[in-house]
Amino acid sequence: MTPFLYKFGFESPRQFRNNAAHGWDDEDSQGVLIDAPDEAAALAWGQEVSERFIKLLFKDEGVSWQQLRYANWIEPKVETWPEQQRVAVGTLPDFSSWLRPYEGEA
Repeated sequence: MTPFLYKFGFESPRQFRNNAAHGWDDEDSQGVLIDAPDEAAALAWGQEVSERFIKLLFKDEGVSWQQLRYANWIEPKVETWPEQQRVAVGTLPDFSSWLRPYEGEA
């Protein structure tokens, strides 16, 4: 398995409300290393990770990351940082550290 750095954009609940109210376009991004057989598998699993994250972030199963059409990509060069999570295709990361900065927004 090869590690692929998957990155994705999203709006926090506060950004979502403010962007709609003021015509702004604020977004955040997140990344995770995904061990996958190829880039296509890493991208597909990353999109599943993004979908689950946004549902947890908004505390609403009806919110869809894919329907909101946020950006996502595989970085061409794998760069890592100490707190970066690494998962295999089919395994979800620990979302708690990703959610912590947005506590109380939903």
